[in-house]
Amino acid sequence: NGSFDEGSAGPFATYYYDRDGDGYGSQSFTTVCTGHVPEHYVSDNSDCNDYNASTRDNTYYHDEDGDGYGDADTVMLACEAPAGFVTDNSDVDDTDPFYTDFMPTCAIKIIPRILGRLIGDRERTRSLLIIGERGTEFGETPAVKWESDAIGVLRTRVFFKRFMFMRAMFNGEPLATQEYRVLVDACEGSISWVK
Repeated sequence: NGSFDEGSAGPFATYYYDRDGDGYGSQSFTTVCTGHVPEHYVSDNSDCNDYNASTRDNTYYHDEDGDGYGDADTVMLACEAPAGFVTDNSDVDDTDPFYTDFMPTCAIKIIPRILGRLIGDRERTRSLLIIGERGTEFGETPAVKWESDAIGVLRTRVFFKRFMFMRAMFNGEPLATQEYRVLVDACEGSISWVK
C-alpha cells in the first residue's frame, strides 16, 4: 500500500488514493490505516476525475435544443452529466436542433416538380432541382440533411457541380402546405411542400 510518512491523523482514519497528485482523492481507491497517512493517499475523496490534475470534475456542456450537441460557452463541472448537459461542445447554434457542428456558408434554391410533373406516388414523391448560389460546388455525393425526418431522399445526381437533381418522398401523409429546411453540404435552403 505504499510507504508511510511521519504525519499522524489518528487511529483508523480512511484515506483515498490520489492518482493525479492534485490533493484530492478518488472514492474508487481507499485504505484504512492507523496513525499515519500512506504515500499518495489523502483524506479528501471529492475528485471524480482523478486522471487530470487540472480539474476535480468532468466537463459537461448545456444542450438547450436537445440535439445531443452542447454549447461550448455554457459549461458545468460535475461527476456525472446533469440533465440537459452533454460531453460534446460542437453545437454552433444551441437554440436550433437543425444545426450541430457547422454553420451554412452558402444558400441553395429548390425548385419543386421540375418538368411540371410528379414522379412515382403522386401524393408523396417530388422531383426537385437544387441550385447552389454562384460559386457553390457540390461534391459527387453531397451530404443532405432535412430539418424533419419526414422527408427521405430517394436519389440524387449532381450536374455541373452546382446543380443537383433529387427525388424525395414524404414519409407519411403530407400537410396541405409545409415548409422544410434542408442542408446540402454546407448550403441551406427551404421548400414549401405542397400536397
